[in-house]
Amino acid sequence: MPRPFRPLSIAEAENQIATFRFTREIRFVDTHHTWRPNKAQYKGLATIEAISRFHTMPKEEGGNGWSDIGEHWTIGPEGAIWTGRDMNVQPCSATGFNAGALMYEMIGDFDGPEVPGRHDTLGGAQLDAAVAISAAVLARFKLPLAHVRFHRHLHAPGAPEPKTCPGTSVDYEAFKDLVAHTCQARWSYTPKGADLNVAAAFEAGDAGASHGGTGFA
Repeated sequence: MPRPFRPLSIAEAENQIATFRFTREIRFVDTHHTWRPNKAQYKGLATIEAISRFHTMPKEEGGNGWSDIGEHWTIGPEGAIWTGRDMNVQPCSATGFNAGALMYEMIGDFDGPEVPGRHDTLGGAQLDAAVAISAAVLARFKLPLAHVRFHRHLHAPGAPEPKTCPGTSVDYEAFKDLVAHTCQARWSYTPKGADLNVAAAFEAGDAGASHGGTGFA
């Protein structure tokens, strides 16, 4: 059986990141979606345990053959932030890009417009949790905004075609705007590369001031 996984609130996850005793250098926070399972297939703890089993199943049996679940957190559709891999162990984010990273996966298939039972929309409590984790990591390690990475950006020379992860419907610039705002509002930290005009627009309640809206539900 997989070791116990626990659901955290945003406040609990923020505290975990802020107080954890890291023994390795952290330089990036990586964002993924699961693709499968999608939101309709999510069953809480049972889903997290199934992901862990697949990640750790030997390759000859159809799994990934990893030592542990690949991500440090898995974010459910309801916004639960499930604990995962030890944060002092690098994730299985992308070959050649794992050193110095913390990584989370969001349950869902965010490729394309919403289609019930297939393509999902990133929004609400799940989006809030992803933004909160990203902001907490940047603030803890005083990282620039560009160190929020999407899986689709992590493409080694000679590797197969890059992935769309965390989904074609997830706008990178809009996501970074939300992270920058949260860094400033929650942690009083302005990451290098943040658009202060965007932050001011959020403070004024005009979230649509950049990129024609946030790009999220």
